Amino acid sequence: MTRSRADARIRYPRHERRGEARLPAVIATVVAIGLYQVLPQQLLLGPRYVLLALELLLLVPLIAINPRRLTRQTRLSRALSLTLVLVIAASNLVSLGILIHALVSTGVKEGAPS
Repeated sequence: MTRSRADARIRYPRHERRGEARLPAVIATVVAIGLYQVLPQQLLLGPRYVLLALELLLLVPLIAINPRRLTRQTRLSRALSLTLVLVIAASNLVSLGILIHALVSTGVKEGAPS
C-alpha cells in the first residue's frame, strides 16, 4: 500500500501540519541562561557575561528564522540549534564539575567534643 504525495496532501492538508511552537523552547532557553547568570562566581569558569553573550548570539538568529513556529529547518538553523544546546550543556557540566570538586576537596574539620 504505497500512498502518493497527492494522497498525503488530501489526507493531511498543510494547515493541519503546523510546525512546532517556538515559545516553549525559547522560554526554556531563557530560563537556562537566567539560572546560569545567578550561579555564584565560584561555580563559573570565566566571566559571567561571555557565556550570556554567546548564548544570546545563538538564540536571536534562531528566533528570527522561525519566530512563531518551527515550520522550516535550514542547515544554518540546525547548526545554530545544536551549537546552542551544546553550549548550554557544556556550561552546565563544567559548573557541575566545579561544584563536585569543591564539595569533595574541602577539608573536613573535626567537631567540638561532646
